[in-house]
Amino acid sequence: IVVVLGAGLYVAGAIGPLREAQAILSKSAAEIDEGDLDEARSKVDEARSRLVGFPAGVLSLVPVARQNVAAVKGITDELVPVMSAAREFHDMSQKALAEGLIRSGSVDLDALERLSTALGRQEASLQNLLSEIEEHRSGWLLPPVWEEVTELRDRTGELQAQALRAHDGAEIAPSLMGAEGA
Repeated sequence: IVVVLGAGLYVAGAIGPLREAQAILSKSAAEIDEGDLDEARSKVDEARSRLVGFPAGVLSLVPVARQNVAAVKGITDELVPVMSAAREFHDMSQKALAEGLIRSGSVDLDALERLSTALGRQEASLQNLLSEIEEHRSGWLLPPVWEEVTELRDRTGELQAQALRAHDGAEIAPSLMGAEGA
């Protein structure tokens, strides 16, 4: 019981920064800026650092604690490419908006293609995160970890579906605008 309690407290120490990152990113996409993305990434890195080293190694030897530490670590590790893809898409979309997607009365299809590619990477990173979450959902998770993992799964599923729709729309947009060979 003491080990399980210790594991719960240790994992909760990593979940705290993840909740802070979630709060930072809970704004609408239009309101999120580079500073928000960098701060959220810093919180993810803080959580990751908590899940390595001697204490995490010891807890990984103990049944029940092992599954909880592995779940939070695996999911946290998979958040890194999600954050990188989000930053990439944010930077590209800001550049496209600053330069203008419409030039001389025509949509800049090259810029649209770059945005589509970035959206594709974002969607793929979210799908990978969703797979990682599902891989770690088990009856071994302590109730607070189970609740956080379930909430993250639901939110990630929504975001992945939105990214997929946006990517699909960006992929077919050139042909809808009469692009040759599209």
